Formats: sequence, C-alpha cells, structure tokens
Amino acid sequence: MDPSGNKRLFIAIEVPINTICNALSVLENVDLRGLRLVNKENLHITIKFLGHTPNRLLETVISGIDESSTGIKPSELQIQGLGAFPNLAMPRILWMDIKRDIEPILYIRERLDSLLNLNGFKTEQREFSPHLTVGRFNKNVSKGDLRMLDKCIWEISHLPVSCVKINSLNLIESTLTSHGPIYKIRHKETFDTT
Repeated sequence: MDPSGNKRLFIAIEVPINTICNALSVLENVDLRGLRLVNKENLHITIKFLGHTPNRLLETVISGIDESSTGIKPSELQIQGLGAFPNLAMPRILWMDIKRDIEPILYIRERLDSLLNLNGFKTEQREFSPHLTVGRFNKNVSKGDLRMLDKCIWEISHLPVSCVKINSLNLIESTLTSHGPIYKIRHKETFDTT
C-alpha cells in the first residue's frame, strides 16, 4: 500500500505452475543476461491492470468482478509458444501465447471495462491480447542473447501444448519490493459450475 492509502491492484486469472513447467525449464537453463523470470507463484493472465486504487473503490471493483463473472463456466485454455513485447528485436517482456477458447476472457475483459468505466476507471485503449508473462528484460539485449532467445523460442514451440483450467477471477494486490512484487489475493470469484 502506498502512503496515500491506495492499493496497487490488478484483476487476473491464476495459472498453476505445473501447466508450463517444461517451457519454464527451457528458460531456466539458458543464460539470457538481464532476463528475470516471473516468480512461479506469481504466474497469472492479467485481465485488467487498475494501478493505485483508493480503498473507497474496492467494493466497486469487487462488485465489477462478481458481475462480469456471472454465467461464466470453467474452461480450458491452451498456452503455447513464446513471444516478446514490444517485439523480438527489442524484447522487454517475455510472454507465452494463449490459444483456444479465449472468448470467456475477452467477454470478462469487455464487461469489466464497461462496469468499471462507469465508476471512473479508464478503459484501456490498446487492444487486449491475452498472454502469460514469464519474464522481463531489465536492460538492452545483446545480439548473442537475441540468438539464444530465438533458440529458446524454437525449442518451446516444439513442446506439447500446455492446457490450463481456468475457474476463477481474482483481484490481486501487488506490493513492489526490491526482490520483485509480492502478490496477495484480495478477492476471488469462482466461475459458475452448475
């Protein structure tokens, strides 16, 4: 929490580590300078980043999460392939692609934007591209590291598709520390299993 009493929040779907352990082991076994892998316990698919949010709006956010999850059934996503933002020539964020049955995620995101926009939250202008962040580069990447990254991308693209069951939407508080972010689930809305 920051001194003003705001919490740094985002809305996400958790991803169990066992679903992508093969891909992560490829990345753990190469020496890409400046790459910090995401802590395995922090793996998630961000649906909406809220940023520093006043405590008085927490109930509004929770209500938006609950309402946007209404009628959503648990489903299975496929995670495969490796990419980078902004691009592979200048990677800053390393991510895995989400495939198959992403419609529930797109619906939730659109619904959340509508509901939260009514309460003063900004609608994201960039097109929503569901992905799983697995690492971040903290400096410019050398040509040698780019070649090694290409090799990792090729190797990971030949791994079997990872399937992940999604069954809830979470409000997560992020506390930034010098050792990386610490996440705490503030609210969990389980999808409809009936």
